[in-house]
Amino acid sequence: MYDLPNIKTYINAYCLTDIVVEETLKKVLGQSDFKGISPVDPFCGKDYLRY
Repeated sequence: MYDLPNIKTYINAYCLTDIVVEETLKKVLGQSDFKGISPVDPFCGKDYLRY
């Protein structure tokens, strides 16, 4: 957790099944788009946290 402020992007794939790992890699490599809406507000409603 000490290095957490230095992490620019974090992708949680939720499980380690082969299909989830493969699809996550496709997205990271740009072969597939990220789609969907986050069920939580990671910015806690504060606009200044977006930048």
